[in-house]
Amino acid sequence: MPDGKLLRTLTIGASAGAKFIIGGSAGTGAAIDLGGQRPAYLYGTADYSASLGIGASAGMDIGFWVCQNNKIGGDSWGIQFSPVELVQAAKTFKEIKEAFKPGLEIGITLWFDYDNIFHGFTITPNVGAGGDFGGFVKADTLVHDDPAVNCDGTAKDRVIPKSDFGGHQTFIQNYQVAGGLVRHTKVDGGTNNNAITRVCLGNQTSRAKGLDYNVGRIKPLKVGAKSGFVCADFPSNQRLNFDWGDNGRAGKKDGMSLRHNAGDTVIFDWEKH
Repeated sequence: MPDGKLLRTLTIGASAGAKFIIGGSAGTGAAIDLGGQRPAYLYGTADYSASLGIGASAGMDIGFWVCQNNKIGGDSWGIQFSPVELVQAAKTFKEIKEAFKPGLEIGITLWFDYDNIFHGFTITPNVGAGGDFGGFVKADTLVHDDPAVNCDGTAKDRVIPKSDFGGHQTFIQNYQVAGGLVRHTKVDGGTNNNAITRVCLGNQTSRAKGLDYNVGRIKPLKVGAKSGFVCADFPSNQRLNFDWGDNGRAGKKDGMSLRHNAGDTVIFDWEKH
């Protein structure tokens, strides 16, 4: 992650499940902040899987997660496998029934979100009967969520109405981008901080728009169809290079010197296709 942390949350809980090729399980437990700065949260999870396996088990769930402990909720998918059973199966291939005897097992699952971004992993020591040699699993996790922050705890960009800008607004020019029209204006003193330039993107069209760039932990600006303005604050001592984005497709490359607008709010209002 941009702040240098790989894992932020430890989950400890219990789960139980059963399987005959297609299986399911459910569990609950505590989501604990590894940094010791945040309170613990209760979580609940349910999943279903498809793999070569049959049986039932119950045990502990120990997980390590990239996101902070009130942002681990939602849909995810994973690859699960049991190293112990894979080894047992290899050793007892001639007497495969030995691999299905009741006993202590361990499962490992690597988890990703639906954009295929790594979310974490779980280790599940359990007692069960049967065999499960790994496969594909989908899950949904419920946890108290803070919609105002991102996975790493940074504040989400706030969508604001144009009326909140205030100050003296000056027209700069019209841009022709991807066959559309973008109106470029600025608000003098719009940040009240001469070390900061605020860049805002609005969208009055029927397609999603964006400004894509790579600046530290500052997220690219993404605006849905006919939405308000999304803004981000940048240090004024730099040049911002960005790509115009139209409906998920990159448009022309562009850039601007932020020091020329130190303390101001720069507004790009995408008005027409």
